Amino acid sequence: FHRVMAATRELEQGNFDIKVEARGSDEISVLAETFNEMVVGLREGSIYRDLFGRSVSPEIRDAIRNKLASGELLFSGQDAFVSIIFTDIQGFTTISEKTEPSQVMDWLNEYFGIMTPIIIDNNGVINKFIGDALLAFVGLIPTQMTEQDSAYFATRSGFLIQSAINEYNLTRRKKNLPELLTGIGIHSGMVTAGVLGAAE
Repeated sequence: FHRVMAATRELEQGNFDIKVEARGSDEISVLAETFNEMVVGLREGSIYRDLFGRSVSPEIRDAIRNKLASGELLFSGQDAFVSIIFTDIQGFTTISEKTEPSQVMDWLNEYFGIMTPIIIDNNGVINKFIGDALLAFVGLIPTQMTEQDSAYFATRSGFLIQSAINEYNLTRRKKNLPELLTGIGIHSGMVTAGVLGAAE
């Protein structure tokens, strides 16, 4: 029992690697096994939160969780007005064919590391990274925006991304690296927003 209590205090401090050795088959052993299963679940939740947090702000992450729990956000889809941002590196196939895959990965992570905070700071949610492309939307979560606000924040994101990538390309040019010339598309209108895929 004392081992479980000590492990609980460790868990409270954020130690998700804690494990209690289960000895025997009495109630304390069952408690220890249950505790260990709970820690695994919490560890997985922490990993998911970290991964999700790489493309949305904590506020939006929490809003999505709360809206899903309350039924406001539907997996089956809902009609909403949003503004969509799409970015793509021009000629990226040619660049990547001449470059080691690990280097391409480093460049893309650096590149998306510039764009992601801009989108998040302007109320955007990154929907997906598609190779060298990015798809994001503004206006649905954490709260639905007016059409004007949705379009404003998406357009502002586009201008800021363009400026930041231009600066980034100046540093790449000085290092004799290929520039990552970025096309940016923005569209505002009605969409059906939901989760696509198998139920599992």
